Amino acid sequence: MALTFRIVCPHCSEPTRAPAEEFYRWWPNDEEGDDHKVVAAVASYCPECEGLIGLLVQGPDKVIRPILTGDTESTDWEFSQEQLTLKEMIPARPGRDLGKSVPKEIRAVWPDLVEDVTRRRNPAGTITTCRGILETALRALDQTHHLDGLGPHENLVKRIDRLRNAGLITASVAEWAHEIRLDGNQSAHELVGDPKRAADYCRFLKVFLEVAFDLPDKIAAIKAGKLKTMSRKPKGQAAA
Repeated sequence: MALTFRIVCPHCSEPTRAPAEEFYRWWPNDEEGDDHKVVAAVASYCPECEGLIGLLVQGPDKVIRPILTGDTESTDWEFSQEQLTLKEMIPARPGRDLGKSVPKEIRAVWPDLVEDVTRRRNPAGTITTCRGILETALRALDQTHHLDGLGPHENLVKRIDRLRNAGLITASVAEWAHEIRLDGNQSAHELVGDPKRAADYCRFLKVFLEVAFDLPDKIAAIKAGKLKTMSRKPKGQAAA
């Protein structure tokens, strides 16, 4: 056996176990003690397509340090399997990450949703999750803009229509939202789902979340940068 990490390949999208070929760098932190966590960079590849992959792995200092110093032979790395956790893969799988402006509850479930869509796995669960993501996103918009809603448990139909009437979502977005709502209800109650429709809903949500949450923050940052630049006085100019 070898030390491996379960991944979905960023190159071929196949689920596989990427082997640890070489630990080539690590980042200890300022904590003391053998049990504190450190991060190491690991060279790996996909056994399915042989594409090269970098892994960021976290584990106890007492486990990773001997590997980096050569005190633990590569043939014994497998015994560290349960103590090491994959934190990041490079290159990352396309579409798996959302901007920090998106509600954290959505960001937490998004990678698994994208993986299910990529592998055409569990379409009923995927569509149900899409409905949950939609409702969470609309509730966040509602709260951000201080609309007069009926609280977090408000009927989704009313929330969609009120956001549309307030101009916070377009008519076409509202139409998509109602389709996700209806199919999400059916998937939850009847355990049925179409993989193609699940993929379509996932793609729509990706664009919607970027427009609804990421773009406003980016625009605000641009405006702030312009104001900061305009407030600077040229060198040599006396203050008024």
